[in-house]
Amino acid sequence: MKPLVDMNMNDLIHRSAEKYGSCCAVRYKDAALTYRELDEATDHIAAGLIRCGVRQGDHVAIWSENSLRSLLLFYATEKAGAIACMLNASLKADSILELLKLSDIRTLIIGSSFKDICFYDELSMITKDYRFDRIIDLADAPHPDCIPYDDLKDTPVTPSEKAIFAAVDPHDDGLILYTSCTTGSVPKAVVSSYYNLVNGGIQKADAQNMTSSDRVCLALQIFHIFGIDVAMLASLAVGACLIIPDDSHTISILKAIEQYKCTVLSCVPFVYFAMMERKDFHSFDLSSLRTGVVGGASCSPELFCRIEKEFGFTLLPGLG
Repeated sequence: MKPLVDMNMNDLIHRSAEKYGSCCAVRYKDAALTYRELDEATDHIAAGLIRCGVRQGDHVAIWSENSLRSLLLFYATEKAGAIACMLNASLKADSILELLKLSDIRTLIIGSSFKDICFYDELSMITKDYRFDRIIDLADAPHPDCIPYDDLKDTPVTPSEKAIFAAVDPHDDGLILYTSCTTGSVPKAVVSSYYNLVNGGIQKADAQNMTSSDRVCLALQIFHIFGIDVAMLASLAVGACLIIPDDSHTISILKAIEQYKCTVLSCVPFVYFAMMERKDFHSFDLSSLRTGVVGGASCSPELFCRIEKEFGFTLLPGLG
């Protein structure tokens, strides 16, 4: 186990920028950022959040598919000292409304769609019963009632705003995730500190023996802790490159592994199973993979061994 560090998210991102500045931090479709560019981009966006009224301790909901912009907004929210509230992109208006009320959300960051769900359609129903102070739209063609992503990313950063990033207490609340409501009709809000997140990423990287030479396929949604710490924050902690597939379909995951020679792949059991059941599974070159984690649900010994054999890598169990 690695020693625990007393760092906030800004500290971790800045440390990675200093150590791995020219290394690729993230790739998504035709876009790629180095660690130095990631640090600079999230500084600008965090300053943009502050300028539009987001304050330390505010609850900022992120309701989006995996994308470069949703990842940057997550990091920028953490840098600004706000609490990222990660909404399940599979939920529709009624369920989302419950979570908004539960968590007293005043700022919403919204993507375009996830699978067959159009977030704009759901939002039109939500806003009949709920008022936001601001809505930030990640789409290329943002809704006219929203703050465009481009307005945030071009915000100049002042010394006073950098001082805010540096002064965030690592032990303050930094993240809210929601349970799958197996013990009741309404999910529970689970709170983590910046300290939890930073050290969780460091330990998950250590468990997978990850280094800056790894290329990590983000086959998990970032509204779940599995995607946040096992893939996203673990990559950040060691300067690895995070590869975001075009979407959540199995074909896109397999194409990303082959195209970018991914070395680490973590999934829930069903996604591994769905990939192996594809008729074209063996047509993909997955020889670059060396390890990954299976978790988020129970995995039988038989399925565990089949995943290791079919993917040709060392699989790690994610449940104790």
